[in-house]
This record gives sequence, C-alpha cells and structure tokens, in this order.
Amino acid sequence: FISLQKNNELTALKASGVSVWRVSLSLIITGIAFCFISFYFDNIIVVNSIEKKSPIEKKLKNKTKATSKKNNIYYHIDNAFLGIKRFNYKTNTGYKVSIQNYSGADINSRIDAQKMIWNSEKKMWNLINADVRKWTKGNFNYHFNKDTLISIKDINPAIIKKDNIDPEDMNYWELSYFINKLKNKGLSYTRWIVNKHFKTAFACTPIIMILFGIALSIRKPRSNFSTGIGLGIGVIFLYYLGIKMGQTFGYNQVLSPFLSVWFVNILFLSLGSYIFIKTRT
Repeated sequence: FISLQKNNELTALKASGVSVWRVSLSLIITGIAFCFISFYFDNIIVVNSIEKKSPIEKKLKNKTKATSKKNNIYYHIDNAFLGIKRFNYKTNTGYKVSIQNYSGADINSRIDAQKMIWNSEKKMWNLINADVRKWTKGNFNYHFNKDTLISIKDINPAIIKKDNIDPEDMNYWELSYFINKLKNKGLSYTRWIVNKHFKTAFACTPIIMILFGIALSIRKPRSNFSTGIGLGIGVIFLYYLGIKMGQTFGYNQVLSPFLSVWFVNILFLSLGSYIFIKTRT
C-alpha cells in the first residue's frame, strides 16, 4: 500500500471508482483466514511437535529416570475419589493409593493400598496390601486384602499419563478437558482458563496487523519501506506487551480470564477499524 500510495496508483484507482475498501477487502479476508490457520497450526502442528520433541530431549539430557514418575494424582469419579501419592509410568504402578466412595456427604467405604499395579491382560488394577473399610447402616466393617483385583471406572495407565502432560504444552481441546477436571476436583483453574482464552485471542494477530498496516500506510503516503516496517514493529510490540500484561492480570484475577486477554484484541481491533474508516477511501 505504501508503494501504491507513493506512485499515485491508489489515486488512479479511486479516480476510476475503485475504493480503498474494495482494494483492501482481499487482504482483510486473507487476514481472517490466517487467524484460523494460526489457531490450528498452534494447536495441532506445534503441540504435536512439542510432544515428539520432549522424549528426544529427555534422552539427550539423560533425564528419563527423573521424569518417569508423577506425584500427587487425584481424580473425582462420579461419587468416588481416587488419590495416588506417586505413579511410575515405566511399571504402571501407583503407590500409597486411596479410594473413597461417597453417598452425598457421607463416606460409604475406603480402600487404602500400599500400591496398585495395572494388569494388562484383565484390564484391571491389582491392589497390594489393601486396608478395606466399609460403613453400612451405622455398622463398621474392616478387612485386609493382600492381593485383589478391582476395576476403576475410566482410569488406566494411558489416561493417567495423558492427564499429566504439562498444561503449558496442551492444545486448546486438551486444556478444556484439563480445566473441567480441575473444576470437578474443586481445584483452582484460573491460570489455565486464561491460557485457554489466550490461544484464541493471540490467533487474531494477523487481522489486527493487516488492519493497522493498511490504515497506517494510507494515512502516511510519504513513508518509505523502513518507516512502514518500523511502524509495524511498533504496533506488534505494543500488542504483544498489552496481551501479556493482560494475561498477568488474568492470573492474578484482576480481570476476568476472558477479558484479560481479549480486551487488548478488542482495543486494537476498534482502534485499527477507526483509523481505517477515517482514511480517505
């Protein structure tokens, strides 16, 4: 647009009845398309690449031993609660396991096991040295099981491994599932819902940059390429600074999770649209 303006080509187009809006329309549509492409690229290709990169980094840094275990895993399953103090991914073994079943606010039964081992043939968990306590109509019953098989709904080693991916490396849909899990557990999920909204907000960068680029290049017809690049970098810097500051406000609950990251988008889109509309088309 700077070249078109400097060479008076925009003037010629306008004289022939073609408005700047019409000339810009294809770029704006392209910008919207790139927003969707950016979102899917970040949440599919980039995340998949990170998942493939992590095992390679672990091998290169010789950290497989340190990262083969996960501590403090908790699940709410219908009316039951499962707690695993430590889980070993290599052996599919959980240690210091607690399973509690509830009826409303009252506990019906509780199982505390030294460890549980996944039985791949029967698709069940093998509890070792389990203390079983049951409360039935005011009566208490206790017995000890040295070795017993149980089935825990929707819980297997693959689920545990998947659920304990670093949330920073999750895509949009995995993060949504992770947030729902935290809600069900009654745990704080503010940071992750801010990150979820950040993924959609940051994907709008292409349309914001295109809108500002068109408006500024038309309003500054005498600008050269270096000036245009400088203005573009300035806008990108201010936008990125604003959205990261908003993200911090969201983490600290100064603003709502959605507004903390989308406020900057709304501001820049409104400002860019205003400048564009005010240009002589």
